[in-house]
Amino acid sequence: MYISRMEKVVSRTALCVAELCVALLVASCTNVTGSAPLAPSPGVRTASTTPFNAQSFALWFPAEIAERVGSQCGYAGERKLAARLDPPTQASPGVWSFNGCVASEGNVFYDLTLLLLFPDGEQLAFPIAKQTSRDSETKFTVEVRRQTTAGLVARLYCNYSPATQ
Repeated sequence: MYISRMEKVVSRTALCVAELCVALLVASCTNVTGSAPLAPSPGVRTASTTPFNAQSFALWFPAEIAERVGSQCGYAGERKLAARLDPPTQASPGVWSFNGCVASEGNVFYDLTLLLLFPDGEQLAFPIAKQTSRDSETKFTVEVRRQTTAGLVARLYCNYSPATQ
């Protein structure tokens, strides 16, 4: 009788040790680098978790992804409306940063949201500003967590008046 109880204790102990080993293995595989996931830098916008609804906006226009070549939001010459993103820079493996701006001298737009469309169908929406300035550029930075940003298309969505509460 004593041996049978001892066998139960040993088998329970072995089971607990095995469960502990599995838990440690799972924990070590979830954070291979040994550091916490990178948090966005202060002022960097991350993608919204709310599903994007284009019907919530009165206007959209393309945002070019190109090097800055002039004074108005990076464009040479005067434009009535300008939206541009610098080419992405890789902040770390799988993390890309875009600096951008919107300008429309004399106009104010509200509820600005940048939508990035990827060739694989993924869409990321970034609320970038509550409103633009009437007489200066509105600058922003967004961060994308993907292996590649190749082939993406950018659109800027906004409204002519503030949202009613």
